Amino acid sequence: MKRLDQITINEWIDVLTGDTSPLVAAGEQPTEQELTEHVAALCEEYKRIATPVTARRDLNLAEDRVKLEMKADCLRLCRFLCSAGEHERVRDILRELGVNVARLTTDEKVESEVRGLLNMADYDLKRARAEMKSLPKVDIRASMGEEIATLMTLFRMSIDPNTMSAAIYAHLVKQGIERVKQLKKAAQKTT
Repeated sequence: MKRLDQITINEWIDVLTGDTSPLVAAGEQPTEQELTEHVAALCEEYKRIATPVTARRDLNLAEDRVKLEMKADCLRLCRFLCSAGEHERVRDILRELGVNVARLTTDEKVESEVRGLLNMADYDLKRARAEMKSLPKVDIRASMGEEIATLMTLFRMSIDPNTMSAAIYAHLVKQGIERVKQLKKAAQKTT
């Protein structure tokens, strides 16, 4: 499959809007799963190049969601272990999760702690998922068009989306962000 430096800006926009055909090289027949994974990898590569701070933030958010899901799964396992009478094993797991188990002197207190922690973890997961769903939908084509126009104005150069590679464009976006920061800093010094 094609790399970011092998597709044009327009092909990249097509990929971002759901058309993965620009990624498939002649003679290749990737599965849907392979295409999905490749698109995700290219999006991460683009973010790392163009907006490394955003990429790190997104990675941290994804890591936090995974940790929440793992904690909730672990607590579901604890709930099952409690029903099987394995309260001491549950105490060990809770200890690993950072819970002060000294106060959990009875099996009922262990079960109550597990229920409470699981309810909190499930609530946090629902809230995180709701936040992801509430993000505004972006018209990618219009957004990229505005971005291209801004970069052309900023750098006083012509950008042809039919010929410039998506990787070079990502580097231009990064340079554009840095240039705007410099201009803002210079403007603040003069006022």
